[in-house]
Amino acid sequence: MSYYEGLPIYKSTMDTIVLLERTTQRFAKRQKYALAARLLDTATDCLLWIARAQRRGSVLEPVSFESTEQLSRQGESA
Repeated sequence: MSYYEGLPIYKSTMDTIVLLERTTQRFAKRQKYALAARLLDTATDCLLWIARAQRRGSVLEPVSFESTEQLSRQGESA
């Protein structure tokens, strides 16, 4: 098992992919090849980003409510 496979976010994303695959099987053909493909591609990209971040040792600081307010104020003043 790779070191990132034990991460809760990796497991949740993998569960989401499995759920998407099961759900999108019932989509109409047109939706399956457009919307379903896009959903699955995006979820798979998330897995790759998680693995890359873990390999690099990236640590993201949690975003607090105050910092999001500051960002929105900065956007309004620009």
